[in-house]
Amino acid sequence: MLELAAFLLLTACGSEVPPSATPTAIRHRQNIKKWRSAQALSDAYVPEVRAGNLAALGKIRHVPFALYINSMHERIHPVYEEELAAAREAYPQLRGEADMAVLLEIAVNQGDGRLARLGVARSSGSVAFDMVALEAVRRAAPFEAPPQLLVSPGGKVYLHWMFHTDPHQACAPINARPFMLASAPAAAAAGQQPVPDHLTGQDRSAPMAGAAQQGAARPPPSTRFRWACPFPDEADKNGIDTASVVLQASVGIDGSASSVTVLHDPGNGFGQAAAACAMRKDYTPGKDRSGAPIVATTPPITVHFVRGEATTASIPGAVQLEAAR
Repeated sequence: MLELAAFLLLTACGSEVPPSATPTAIRHRQNIKKWRSAQALSDAYVPEVRAGNLAALGKIRHVPFALYINSMHERIHPVYEEELAAAREAYPQLRGEADMAVLLEIAVNQGDGRLARLGVARSSGSVAFDMVALEAVRRAAPFEAPPQLLVSPGGKVYLHWMFHTDPHQACAPINARPFMLASAPAAAAAGQQPVPDHLTGQDRSAPMAGAAQQGAARPPPSTRFRWACPFPDEADKNGIDTASVVLQASVGIDGSASSVTVLHDPGNGFGQAAAACAMRKDYTPGKDRSGAPIVATTPPITVHFVRGEATTASIPGAVQLEAAR
């Protein structure tokens, strides 16, 4: 794991390709060797997010986590598209229609937003594709310094993020799940890198049961759904191709929205367009302890705009799932 720390340090010092550079198939092949020697691939990487050391996220962290995940996605997405395109040139097996998915563990330093840890928690079965996701996150870093509220003991923010070859899922924020650790990992607390151990056959990265947010109104029962939102004219004129808006809707007992609050607005008319869409939608009303419908507010909803494609909305992992209490 010392090799991984050194590899990430090189990135932090700016010695590798910046996010704006175009990757090549040659660099892609070379970096597979680097990631293998850094013990970041699934046969050697040991996640720090483990059952038995998880704390509940708590409602107070839902919105901050959703906003932080979206800010990371804005940096990762364009780099991920470049890396995947280069990998498909080099590896014919990545050109098929069947979806591949790899789960990464990402740990971000509290103070400066740089990567503290990065590795494959669950492989796609293709080292070439696993490396695409690793490279995308490494090149996109550093990220914004995370707020203290999101930081686990040990000074890191932890995410498990699923990356897909399917362009409709890709590295969407809905595929990112945040975690809070109950205590600093033993190796980190001792000032040492974790030592790889042997798998017992149990999937350490399997999702924990989610905790429902009592009383909250929800969109229709789906994690990702289509919204007929027109692409903003202002964004069209300014040549903006994609953006994400985070909002919440206040929902009455009849399931209709009475008001919408935009939590994150990237500008160029996206916030206004998303709010207008949210006002037109039907929701599942919140319920009290007896099961009676009540006026309530939805969890944060992320509305994704992509030029030329249908607008989609999702509830990010930050507000869908919590660690088991």
